Amino acid sequence: MQIMSLSHQLDLNGDGTLSRWEFLEALKWAYHLPGNLIMEGLGNVPHLSTWLGIEASAATGYASLGSLPAVVLSLIFWVSVLCGLFSLHMPARRQKEQTVSKPPLRLGHQ
Repeated sequence: MQIMSLSHQLDLNGDGTLSRWEFLEALKWAYHLPGNLIMEGLGNVPHLSTWLGIEASAATGYASLGSLPAVVLSLIFWVSVLCGLFSLHMPARRQKEQTVSKPPLRLGHQ
């Protein structure tokens, strides 16, 4: 099974160097990759792809790759990755603030 979402060529004009517009196209391809992979995976499930109207397989063509649902799925993926990266830093900071701001626990009457 060939995965069309993964077939990408960096040197698009074949001159042997990576120009600025080719670099921007590579970034665009990397942004679209998660959504296209999800769409292509769903496109290979026959009943689900016809129900959702996804055309992302060798039998139906690849019209759904790069479509609005694929872009939205990519956006959701990248936002969740960024939130996950930001939250890796936050628990240590919160724990440090909680240990400083908590009053000591006293048992019994004084």
